[in-house]
Amino acid sequence: MIRTAMNRSLLSSILLAASLATSSPYVFADDQAPNDSDKEKPEAKEDTAEKPDIKSGNIEKRAEKEMSIDNGKGGTLTYNVSTAMMPLEDSEGKMRAEVFHTYYQVKSDQPRPLVFCFNGGPGASSVWLHLGGIAPYRADLPGDGTTQPKPPFGVVENPHTILDVADLVFVDPVTTGYSRGKDKKTEKEFHGVEEDLAGNAEFVRRFIAHHKVWKQPVFLMGESYGVFRVCGLASELSSNYGIRTSGLLLISGLVDFQTIISSEGNDLPYALYLPTLTRVAIYHGKLKPKDPEALVAEAKKFAETEYLAALYLGNSIPAKQRQTIIEKLHRFTAIPEDIIDRADLRISATLFRGTLLDADAQNIGRFDARVKGTDQDRLQPNAGGDPSFDILVDLYSTAIQRYLVETLEFNADENKHYRVLTGEVGPWNYGRFKNRYAQTIDRLGRTIESNPDLRIFIAGGRYDLATPVEGILYSFNRIDLPKEDSLILELYQGGHMMYSNPSALKKLTADLRKFIGETTSD
Repeated sequence: MIRTAMNRSLLSSILLAASLATSSPYVFADDQAPNDSDKEKPEAKEDTAEKPDIKSGNIEKRAEKEMSIDNGKGGTLTYNVSTAMMPLEDSEGKMRAEVFHTYYQVKSDQPRPLVFCFNGGPGASSVWLHLGGIAPYRADLPGDGTTQPKPPFGVVENPHTILDVADLVFVDPVTTGYSRGKDKKTEKEFHGVEEDLAGNAEFVRRFIAHHKVWKQPVFLMGESYGVFRVCGLASELSSNYGIRTSGLLLISGLVDFQTIISSEGNDLPYALYLPTLTRVAIYHGKLKPKDPEALVAEAKKFAETEYLAALYLGNSIPAKQRQTIIEKLHRFTAIPEDIIDRADLRISATLFRGTLLDADAQNIGRFDARVKGTDQDRLQPNAGGDPSFDILVDLYSTAIQRYLVETLEFNADENKHYRVLTGEVGPWNYGRFKNRYAQTIDRLGRTIESNPDLRIFIAGGRYDLATPVEGILYSFNRIDLPKEDSLILELYQGGHMMYSNPSALKKLTADLRKFIGETTSD
């Protein structure tokens, strides 16, 4: 069962399903179906800088220091932070890769929860969660997260950090951030669904063993593909190392690509996206209902009944029924009826983003549909770029490198760039999921059978057109949750990176603290 702070009417308005997608070919998840048969890209040249001499079994610490920030309550939060490279080795003790990570720890006489944080991609470093508002410092983004920041880009103290209730480890999977394989050939051994899970599980095991933190309750936090990752990682840690996860913190993600990738034979995403399209149209004033939540609930009900039935009928749908569907889709999205007709009743997120504000010569963001940008090609109904991504990418890229080097005093190799996002992980090996949709929800279901105390927190942005929350809820409806409070759901006034909105960040971190506290209480 699902327990949520929202009232029943709001809960019923979002318990449908959605779809995930993401902008550039290497960010989070791609619009195209996973395909490990894609041609490989030409290999990039090897880093020419001399690699550090890492002895087998040791972690190379680049920096460690004690710091403190204002906790926002008239006090001070003091903590230790270390940045280091973790070697992953083969069966003969030879190094295969180095995993860069940042570890925040507060001294305590009692075992504190330990949260391992992963972002997605595949190909994304942990910078988004790291500087988004979970750690003691965050990227300095102005306003409510919908306007362009001005350089020079940096960080500011973050009184909303959850470090007051849990120690934090931000992990950059191999090939992202500063993490690298021994060579390009070895790196590819980490680029795939199973390879990624195995490598990150080995990192978690080695970290716990090295720091001797076996008593600390383990939480796994993931964002976007990171949600897909940690839902599989909980199983990998348990089955291979006997490490039990206390809780999963799932931020703007998916566990089944079928919910986000529309294709011939898969119309499900069109229905799952619809409630979010309605929210966005209301936000931009294209729909002006007296009761916005009631209209979203109505769109959700329509999507799971009449709309799915119409899509099922395909070209056999009677003309009168088809016209009724067109009229209702217009009512729920504000997209002109003639465009809906020409789109054959299928309103993709890309079409919606490029069409909703067409009269104003603007398009809207994919990661955050609150953000508006200039439409450079008004003859093209589909949106091209993503103005909401453009706001964040340069800021985060510069801010993380300044923060690591200037604030944390990490001795970075100037010849090695910190990869915020990279296509070097492609082609990603989807292995057994070739020619079908990759998913980790079944694996998570089996994990819950053996670990019924596992609790799950889902955070979704109301204006996320990359991973609408309805999609992951659709997936969770496929498994049995043993307890009423096994799953907690919260929605926030923002997009995919809802923490870019300060008011959403404040609520998100408060909800995370509460969830962690309830999960670890006796």
